[in-house]
Amino acid sequence: MDKAKILLPDFFVCGAPKAGATSLYRYLSAHPDIFMSSPKEPWFFQGDDYNRGLEWYSETWFSGYEGEEIVGEATPGYMGDEAACSRIARDLPSAKVIFLLRDPVERLWSEYWWRIQFGRLAPSTSFGEFVRRDDAETNAFGVGHITLGLYYQHLVRWEDAFGRDQMHVLLTEDLAGDRRSALNGLFRFLGVEERAADLENLHAHGATNHPKHVALYTAVQKVWTPIQKMLGSEVLEKTKSLRGKVKSLFFRSDSSGRQDMKGKDRAYLSDVYAEPNGKLANWLGRDLSHWT
Repeated sequence: MDKAKILLPDFFVCGAPKAGATSLYRYLSAHPDIFMSSPKEPWFFQGDDYNRGLEWYSETWFSGYEGEEIVGEATPGYMGDEAACSRIARDLPSAKVIFLLRDPVERLWSEYWWRIQFGRLAPSTSFGEFVRRDDAETNAFGVGHITLGLYYQHLVRWEDAFGRDQMHVLLTEDLAGDRRSALNGLFRFLGVEERAADLENLHAHGATNHPKHVALYTAVQKVWTPIQKMLGSEVLEKTKSLRGKVKSLFFRSDSSGRQDMKGKDRAYLSDVYAEPNGKLANWLGRDLSHWT
């Protein structure tokens, strides 16, 4: 197979999960010189679909290409997955890789609610119980929930595979603060025209929602889980919109009534991430003292 004859990414948004990659995907998609995979997350290099081959990957995820200068995809789970790093480095060694990092404690808090929202964690499970579980029990993105926040060790792996020149790292607060500067820096890295000013009114992706009534949602999940397994993927895909509307009835659309992280849980995680965050700060050459 001639790779030059099929459309493959020039760059990847590789993570971190629950750090704002969906918003970044939208900003990149809005640039006229960039074509992003559709839908957003192929997960190709991280799962069994990889065995289908690069031609299948190209035809499945990049069929809407209309001659844009560069092509990209965004699968946040790639960051912590060693197989994904190795596969991309082997197949597309000249690709550029982008990482969007969030305070690992806040990222984990968001992941906890995301798991509850999508039925991957019983709503009766407290955050304290969740964070103290063994990583092997909670693998959702190619690596355990605590290990995922050890950004330094993941970035060093990617540096070994691609070199620092092919890597670009942003912090979530970069996009929340001076978005124009952050995006223009990213566009320069990708070699396309600086167009951040055109994206000023593009809204960021909303945060993970929280259940209105945990006990009620828990009861509904217990009934729905076995039914979901019986229906199969085809039926679930056809009813996705309807199920989304029903699910929205159980979740808050804003931050009202939102629970706060307990101080003892924050302190526990701050201890876990203190040393890794220090190594990351040195590697980035940035002050991360504002992280938990």
